[in-house]
Amino acid sequence: MPIMQKTGNEHFYFDGMPVDYRLHDFWRWQASDMLNNALRGVLAEFIVAKALGVETESPRVEWTACDLLFCGYKIEVKAAAYVQSREQQNVHIPIRTLTQKTLNHTVKLKTKQRPKPQKAARSTGEKP
Repeated sequence: MPIMQKTGNEHFYFDGMPVDYRLHDFWRWQASDMLNNALRGVLAEFIVAKALGVETESPRVEWTACDLLFCGYKIEVKAAAYVQSREQQNVHIPIRTLTQKTLNHTVKLKTKQRPKPQKAARSTGEKP
């Protein structure tokens, strides 16, 4: 089923009649905690997409083969935070362990010329 991007002004309906709240009311209620673990990953994907020039006008699709596609590269975005929205007994510094394979690939990419962004390169699970 195709996903249509929403504006936030869409009404909720009950018995065929619009109720006194709209989609943007739900979004404010659901997504205002920017320190939330579940939202942080999606926010990180959005920031990376914007930084790379990946198209974000189409709605984000869950459960695709990768988070973003950029110039034929599949990108998986990871996010961690020092501060959480939940109460913490101890503060833990996020640590990401990189494998040698990841490091070799990163070095290889850094030695190449940076590719130009492609339009409409949003993740669909396939290369554009």
